[in-house]
Amino acid sequence: MTLLNILNIIKFPLNCDQKLSSIGRFVKWQVGSRLVRGSIVYEWINGSKFLVKTGETGLTGNIYTGLHEFPDMGFLLHVLRSGDLFVDVGANVGAYTILACSAVGARGIAFEPVPNTYKRVVENMRLNFLDEKVICVNKGVGSKIRKYCVH
Repeated sequence: MTLLNILNIIKFPLNCDQKLSSIGRFVKWQVGSRLVRGSIVYEWINGSKFLVKTGETGLTGNIYTGLHEFPDMGFLLHVLRSGDLFVDVGANVGAYTILACSAVGARGIAFEPVPNTYKRVVENMRLNFLDEKVICVNKGVGSKIRKYCVH
């Protein structure tokens, strides 16, 4: 992580009034993630949580900034309502599904084609007690059937 990255963290919209706290979260993650092996449970928005490991840029970005993809995630939090259906195509480890279904209370379907990443989506849904509210599907979604090599 470069000094420029750290400066971007403290300039982030949700960190403007809490620069020291954002630096504290950064330092805590950098030290803690090196001391603990495996996944760490991170408490997030409205009681939601996610499992995060070193190197997971999107999730660690949420630790540093609150909402790593601020415009999109902020939009989701303001537009979705409890009971709405949220479909996450290419869910990755499920950050958007967690926001939609745990933080907001929507129902969800999460599509993730990569088997190991799909397992992480399922773990994150269980962590948030979303087993009954979110259907996780280990398939890709697209207009054509293609075969890819997954390494």
